[in-house]
Amino acid sequence: MERILLELRGEDRTCAVFVGYGAYGHCLPELLERSDWRKAALISHPEIMEQHGRELVNVMVTFMGERELHRFTFPPGEGHKNLGTVVNLLDFLLKREFTRNDVILAFGGGVVGDVAGLTAGIYHRGMPYYQLPTTLMAMVDSAIGGKTGVDHGGVKNSVGIFHQPKAVVSDLVVLSSLPSREVKSGWAEVVKYGFLYDESLLRWSEVFLREGLGGVDLEKVVSSCVRHKAKVVMEDEWDQKDIRAVLNYGHTFGHAMESVTGFSLLLHGEAVAAGMMMAARASELLGLSGHGLYHRHRALLMPLLSEAPTDWGLDPSAVYRFMASDKKRKGSLRLVLLEEPGKPRLVEDPRRDIVLRAIEEVLEELQLNRA
Repeated sequence: MERILLELRGEDRTCAVFVGYGAYGHCLPELLERSDWRKAALISHPEIMEQHGRELVNVMVTFMGERELHRFTFPPGEGHKNLGTVVNLLDFLLKREFTRNDVILAFGGGVVGDVAGLTAGIYHRGMPYYQLPTTLMAMVDSAIGGKTGVDHGGVKNSVGIFHQPKAVVSDLVVLSSLPSREVKSGWAEVVKYGFLYDESLLRWSEVFLREGLGGVDLEKVVSSCVRHKAKVVMEDEWDQKDIRAVLNYGHTFGHAMESVTGFSLLLHGEAVAAGMMMAARASELLGLSGHGLYHRHRALLMPLLSEAPTDWGLDPSAVYRFMASDKKRKGSLRLVLLEEPGKPRLVEDPRRDIVLRAIEEVLEELQLNRA
């Protein structure tokens, strides 16, 4: 069992991340018994509860005593990551008289974590919550760091707050039931950490492409990603120093593609995979990197898109327009690009024609190679 600490500024603001097989049984009783709560809200999707909920509930029952466990589920998919779901969850908590001393358990992927985290942050001005991620994407990235948000007005994560979980418990057992498309989507974030910080993750990615999850040391891979993100979050928790912004590599392109397609065509990791290819090509076209960067991105990322729809029907100009309205920009379009693996650079106001060309070339290659 790996234990990674995020030691954040302020009193009692340490967040522990646990990664391992059987983590629920090993960690949850001790973590939750430390808190003075009477009610817990388990937030999830029906499918996740059907697959893994019994095991989690059995762990909870062993130490709850007279405490109450309430379950709130909503349908899966980015289309339900909105203020309407948050309002429904707030009504659920109010009706059952939850207090700010009670707890929320976010049992799912990034959508569940975002909805539950945002709700925990605003209910009675803030209540504790725990992240129990069930997807590779959430384990290596979205469950770590306290960013919560929902989509609004057709824009990805346009409403949200920072609200740190009390702890993150990643039980690797649940990954065995993930559909292969979800696994590939999550692995895009592993590749991201590889290109930003850690060549060993790129080598693990090559193994994954050859052998699948069975060929990799999942505990080592997930823990490595968590350590990289933890270090960034501890240095720039509130995303104010241009340190945490680097984690958006590929995301400005990816979020735009998700928005243009109405959050219904691509999984988040698929959009980010294509977005990193675009960022690598833009880095080459702008002269920031040598030729070969895009080729390496393509070799690692194109296979992760093998189960995505073949015809995205995207207009490059529409993708660019959404990028220009990205919430992370500071008065201009701002991209995370690479000089080489391990050397990211924030670029303000890159030439429109270059960015459009990168989008066009990657979309064309995706279409040709996956027709």
